[in-house]
Amino acid sequence: MTSSLRPCQIAECKQSSLALCYCCQQNLCRFHLIQHADAINDSLTPLADKINLLLDQLVSFDPPYLKQIETWRAEAHRTVDSFCNRHRQELIDDVREQQKNELDRLRQTLVELMKEQATTQDHVESLTKSIQKIEDKLAELQCLQLNIQPLMINTNLIDVATLQKNLFPLQPVHRTFSSASSGWFPLAKNENHLIFHDKYNFCLLDKNLSIVKNLPWMTSYTNEIIDICWSSTLAQFIAVASDQILTISDSTMIVQELQIFSKKTWRRVTCTDTTLFLTENGYGTSVYVYALLPKIQFIKKWQPPETCMENEILWDVQVHDKTLGVIRYSRQSTKRYVELCSSTTFERLWSVEIDGGEKCCPMRCGEWIVCDFLNKSLIHVSNDGKILKTISYYPTAFNTIQWNDELAILTKEGIKFHKL
Repeated sequence: MTSSLRPCQIAECKQSSLALCYCCQQNLCRFHLIQHADAINDSLTPLADKINLLLDQLVSFDPPYLKQIETWRAEAHRTVDSFCNRHRQELIDDVREQQKNELDRLRQTLVELMKEQATTQDHVESLTKSIQKIEDKLAELQCLQLNIQPLMINTNLIDVATLQKNLFPLQPVHRTFSSASSGWFPLAKNENHLIFHDKYNFCLLDKNLSIVKNLPWMTSYTNEIIDICWSSTLAQFIAVASDQILTISDSTMIVQELQIFSKKTWRRVTCTDTTLFLTENGYGTSVYVYALLPKIQFIKKWQPPETCMENEILWDVQVHDKTLGVIRYSRQSTKRYVELCSSTTFERLWSVEIDGGEKCCPMRCGEWIVCDFLNKSLIHVSNDGKILKTISYYPTAFNTIQWNDELAILTKEGIKFHKL
């Protein structure tokens, strides 16, 4: 008489099936049925880890545009305090509370499933989809862009938009400031002004690209400025010119030398609200770190092999949030890398090889644009160290900076502005 029992469908298993798994439509013996159920339950563990990770991210959620709001609020003082608090509530707190409640609900569901040991594939798929929705929402929030207009209190003051994922191709040039290049490529900005070096002068431009101040340089000073940045703490530009560290006032264009630094040949300068970073010129580059508050004083020095090898040089260093964007060149291999390092330890967070590049520019959401003027191109790098796209740019881009909602690109013909 033929047996009515079906064999277990697991390969090489000779036992008779005990039950049909409705998730995968397989007839399984007792042993493989238990094993199959355990495997499904085990898949809940990484989901629990993901929920805990997202909860940690919500607790420490601090996207870059919040700092932009706080800076603007401080400048406007009491007039806009209540306005900023209201928008903070709308942009972050309400959404964070909603997502936290949803994550708490998912975690409770997950705990109950693990306790009951009755998880089905449908449960797993449902939890996975719910977690993915929260991840997508956080990713969308992280890349919000705030277009802040001049102080005009009305209900439409802050326009929230997401930053384009693909910066390239760039929008057509919508305005230009024509000027002959000096051969050096310093370019910096603050909220209201852009400063750069033309053939003979340091020029300060306002938002209408009108020259506010002209500082004759080649006839007044011996050393050319190689790099410059804005310090909101000092309310002045800080520049490096060979062995000098200079401050330049954006209101008077008065130049003063800071005397606290040892005489070294400097290459790059960049700063946060509290910290100043200076790099030496030459191979085996060292990075000097200074506190800006309560007064300018030396903190520490990073040197090879922390920064690079003895046969390597740091072409550029730019600060962004709590990180430093670095372009590193190896004389031995002739390879170049764009890297992201911690601004407190110089630990490398990621590194990616590039064909060429001399200057890097931080963008919102932690992305970077690299100016490769040897290959006449621009390189767009993601916030996790992936090359997204490379485009040719003419005339050659020597330096670039994000100024409000524009990308300002310095060329031998002047500065070209592209809308973002």
